[in-house]
Amino acid sequence: MEKITQDGFAWQILSYHDAIQYFHDGKTIFALRDDESESQIVTRQDLEDALDWDDVQIGVEIGFIKTSKI
Repeated sequence: MEKITQDGFAWQILSYHDAIQYFHDGKTIFALRDDESESQIVTRQDLEDALDWDDVQIGVEIGFIKTSKI
């Protein structure tokens, strides 16, 4: 699943198990909040907190979506 913020930035949303695996593999993952703020998950405590919060998704950066102007 993807999440696209109002500024056109896209995130790949990770499942619970994928988030844990990505973290253990040393990949950069982020806590994505409903207010469109984000923070990098750096520690195991960051990960556990993000997994516990109802208003947080965990994702990886895809990048800005290009839009065409007609």
